[in-house]
Amino acid sequence: MHKVSAITVALVLMLGLAAAAVAAATPGMSLFGDLKYGPDFQHFDYVNPDAPKGGELRLSGIQTYDTLNPYTLKGVTAEAAAHPLPALTLTRGARHLAFLPGGRALVFLRGEIQHKNLWLVDLETGAERQLTNLPADFEIGDFDISPDGREVVLERVQERSDVVLLDLMPS
Repeated sequence: MHKVSAITVALVLMLGLAAAAVAAATPGMSLFGDLKYGPDFQHFDYVNPDAPKGGELRLSGIQTYDTLNPYTLKGVTAEAAAHPLPALTLTRGARHLAFLPGGRALVFLRGEIQHKNLWLVDLETGAERQLTNLPADFEIGDFDISPDGREVVLERVQERSDVVLLDLMPS
């Protein structure tokens, strides 16, 4: 019985080593056919390789029970200079913040866990204003802002949803 166990263990180890060697030689795995990117790809299709480099936005306290305390956002420009940002009270689930073009305003989610609205803060004055007043059953999963900063699209969390487009800068 011990010989069978030793042979089984040796076989399993050999198969594991063979699988590890194959995995090391493969740049990725796809469940739906061939890989889109090869081992030498430079950037994802949706990334602009000529975009300005640098800067960062740090968030802390994500996915905690601390839902009402403000924390300081710290910004850095592409030239690595400090860029002060106003203190914001962000609620749990406010994981997405977006700068409007020109970097003068920041759009973010604020509200309850199941119900949030979009807010905008003017980064020069610190003045905040609520952009949306959505019904209680309208749960936002995420949002994105158009490159010109005039429109925002909301991802509504529900089984069937419509695309909502808001004009941020009315004429």
